[in-house]
Amino acid sequence: MAHHPFNPHSWTIGNAQGFPPAAPQSQPGNTAGNIGAQNNHPALLNPAGFMIGGAWHDEPEPADETICCVMCGIPLRPTADCALIREYPGAVLDWMRPVLLAPLPAYHEATKLARYAHAYRRCDDDLLKEVRPTRFLGSGEGFIIRDEASNSKLKIFIDTREDCKDLPAPLHEGCLQVARQFCKYQSRFQIDFRAADGGAPSSIAHLWEIWTKRLIWTCPGGVLDVPILEPLNYLGAPLHTNLIKYVRELRIYPGLQKYQADPANVGNLTDIVVRHLRRIPEGDTYPAPKVEYLVALMEARLPQELMYHVMENMEPFVNESLICTRVLPPKWWRDKLFTHRIIPWLWDLDSNVLEATRIAQGINTEVESCWDWELLARQLSQSNVLEAGGILHGASDQLWNRYRIWALLGKARLGHLVYRPIDT
Repeated sequence: MAHHPFNPHSWTIGNAQGFPPAAPQSQPGNTAGNIGAQNNHPALLNPAGFMIGGAWHDEPEPADETICCVMCGIPLRPTADCALIREYPGAVLDWMRPVLLAPLPAYHEATKLARYAHAYRRCDDDLLKEVRPTRFLGSGEGFIIRDEASNSKLKIFIDTREDCKDLPAPLHEGCLQVARQFCKYQSRFQIDFRAADGGAPSSIAHLWEIWTKRLIWTCPGGVLDVPILEPLNYLGAPLHTNLIKYVRELRIYPGLQKYQADPANVGNLTDIVVRHLRRIPEGDTYPAPKVEYLVALMEARLPQELMYHVMENMEPFVNESLICTRVLPPKWWRDKLFTHRIIPWLWDLDSNVLEATRIAQGINTEVESCWDWELLARQLSQSNVLEAGGILHGASDQLWNRYRIWALLGKARLGHLVYRPIDT
């Protein structure tokens, strides 16, 4: 994304000479904020003290009050001392560092045009700015950013009392990477974001509009200090803005830790997927007679260009039958997998890794006719591919979390809002 100077007038900020006191957690008339403030009382957060990292902490740190990612639902990682850092030291949660996504003036001009609703083969990165705070001190203490225009430090809050047309959306660094891959795929299709029946987003600008509507609805008149409301409840994510509560729940239910697995960097992804590749059973290399007849009929009556167009647009490839037709050769299926056309959330499948592995195993890299790439693609298309019964079940927490976030992006719609405040 091209660099643009930060506009300090877009958000609530402190002065450069001395930062203002912590923003209040409750504002008059701010229902969501009041709920957050009530639930964030020290006696409720840390009854009788809570042991973190081997030491007892009777009083929560300021950074223990955080903000949740608007995309995946779990907390942003503060840079100051807090329960999350003490529980998970080092770089293991670096992907949870905050990025603030906000519109540039060009965004407001673009939304006036009819073409904005269609992001077909278009990237809208030039409509938004990414701001990476130098420090994040918690929801009440705000973000510290550097204004390059004045070369000074500024403190900002996410405050819906200000002009909401430039409201920043709080995201994890890793989640933003997933969103960009999602939009790259979606922009291959003619999708109307403004469709009356609820058009899907196909650009990062569309997603920002959805996210900020949720921000405003969650906290309609104050500084954000509660989990952001999401129609699917983030598919079961532990929703806490208080990090002591969050860490405690993950200790009680260790299975929840997969919600904080890095979705952008999946180790050994190609090996994880390709280990499920099998040889085509003998006698199953050709289409069934009825299918073969239909293919022959199409080839005889349809122009070659139209046949090619049909084959190139077998998308979206979701919950397809596990019965292989054998109409297309194995190499076609392999190429579609490794060019990320039919299973787009596996965008980092690497053909070079595949080739190196095969060479090491003494497998001929030129022969594909015996490998059942079609079945593998169909198995990967199943919506339960990472759940019990799916071929990737238990294979990788990172991959599981990526698929969850991809599903949330795929279901996101502009008019989908939640009306019930969430207890933090």
